[in-house]
Amino acid sequence: MSGHLSPKRIQNIESILGYKFVSKLNLLKALEAAGATSTPEGNKRLGLIGISVLRLAVILKGFENNYSTSDMSKAETTTATTGNLAEIGFSKTIDQFVHVNPCQGTVSHRLMATTLAAIIASVYIDSGHSMKVITELIKNMGLI
Repeated sequence: MSGHLSPKRIQNIESILGYKFVSKLNLLKALEAAGATSTPEGNKRLGLIGISVLRLAVILKGFENNYSTSDMSKAETTTATTGNLAEIGFSKTIDQFVHVNPCQGTVSHRLMATTLAAIIASVYIDSGHSMKVITELIKNMGLI
């Protein structure tokens, strides 16, 4: 695993997220694009977990606030889209921290969405699977 971020840059992204990682390795894994290192899938596996965790958090919020099933479903599908995740990620300057594939060069919308979802998964794992921490993270990020 590449240590492509200095301790200062790790502090910067933790400040943006509003979460301090117990294991910085969890954060670094979330920021690795496919092909950036010897791990061919990069952050894609974490991204799949992150989408599921995000959807669960949105549904739980709707349940706790007595939303109708229709409203819960609508909130879940609009929050967890590639476009929404990419927009939030770029607005929070997460792209500055992504370790991209040298052939790719820049952070695409799809990569940004995957990275933000991977960050959600990494926080979920790092926090011991705390949905309370996830809810705070996605509030801080403007996802809910």
